[in-house]
Parts: sequence; structure tokens; C-alpha cells
Amino acid sequence: MLRFDNRGEGGILALLALAAGRVRERPRLAWAVTTCGVFGASLFYGDALLTPAISVLSAVEGIR
Repeated sequence: MLRFDNRGEGGILALLALAAGRVRERPRLAWAVTTCGVFGASLFYGDALLTPAISVLSAVEGIR
């Protein structure tokens, strides 16, 4: 699983593109893969928004 990449690129979006290419002939499975990929991407972006805010709050709290 660690060597599963899309032409050298990694991450949830690269894995989604690679998996979607392999399940084109099966529309139900393609829908499920796409749904899982969108869910994973939303978790990634949510984490990217929350982490800096928590870091700033912790730093401000430490100053007091």
C-alpha cells in the first residue's frame, strides 16, 4: 500500500484518480470509490483548516 502512487504523486487525490481509472467499467463501484475519495479529501481540507487555528490558540494561551 505504501508504494501505491499516481506517477510519483501521493495523497488522497492521487489515489482517487488512480482508483477511479481502474473501476471505470463498474459504475456502482466507481461511485463508491468517488464517494470515499471526496470524503477523504474533505477530511484533509478540514484538518488543514483546524490545525493552524489550534496552533495559534495554543501559542496565545501560552503567552498569558
